[in-house]
Amino acid sequence: MPVYPPIASPTGPPEPLQPVTPTLCPYPASPGPRKQGKHRVTDLDEQKCYKIPGMACIINVKQIKNYAERRGTDIDRDHLQQLFKQFNFAVEVYNDENGLSCQEIFKKVSDFAHKANQSPKKPFCIVLCLLSHGEVAGILGTDGHVLEYERLMQKFDNMECNNLQGVPKLFFIQACRGRAIDSGASCVQTDSVPLENGLSEIKMPSMTDYLIGWPTHKGFVAYRDQDRGSWFIQAIVDTFRKHAHDEDVLSMMTKVNKWMLEKVKNQNRPDNKAAVQMSKFSSALTEKLFLTDIHD
Repeated sequence: MPVYPPIASPTGPPEPLQPVTPTLCPYPASPGPRKQGKHRVTDLDEQKCYKIPGMACIINVKQIKNYAERRGTDIDRDHLQQLFKQFNFAVEVYNDENGLSCQEIFKKVSDFAHKANQSPKKPFCIVLCLLSHGEVAGILGTDGHVLEYERLMQKFDNMECNNLQGVPKLFFIQACRGRAIDSGASCVQTDSVPLENGLSEIKMPSMTDYLIGWPTHKGFVAYRDQDRGSWFIQAIVDTFRKHAHDEDVLSMMTKVNKWMLEKVKNQNRPDNKAAVQMSKFSSALTEKLFLTDIHD
């Protein structure tokens, strides 16, 4: 199966972050024979890397009008920022103090998409992370209004961003998708809205080369540990750090699902009140996407 090709010449390994787990090299792998030998994650900073400009945007909504503070979301933000910087992404981070009402989020995401589309050097990959309370149709801004996922994702489609055709776009969403709960746990919060709130030429398909990672299935809540961050973001960061050197993104997202399953199985709650959550993802990627140039 083909892979998304590199678009820049090699430079050198990225500067390590502090604090870090082992520094990872950025995507991608060029088509052709794979390098011989096994490379542990801790070996990656010793390997020659391609320094290719990926672009990432993190929207971190912590305090929503009339709702409890989303404790633990800053941990998710920091982990995601460190992860993608280790892959040599240019990362933009927006918090409540930057203005994250429904319309302000839409404007920031639109500007990010426009910047990527107009970039003189086409980015090899686009990442958008949305951290907030949510409903089935969208996430909430600090003003408590719902911003539909469809409106946000349309800003990156092949009509809005014609220069990004063929560029993989990854959307990671940490928010509930409804209010249904399999069972509760006292140590976690959820990212759902309280029940009382209601709310003749060759053409390309409009949406290609994207992947959407959801923390839970439609209609259900997503859990967030106040001390460690959300389960879903923990799963992504842990899995990508361990396996980006030898697996593509789709394979890693399958491992994310496995991580979530093991999280539920390992709670060991005899009272049948263990929290239950299962992540999922949908993909329209057309080639394999590696985040490093080294594969076993």
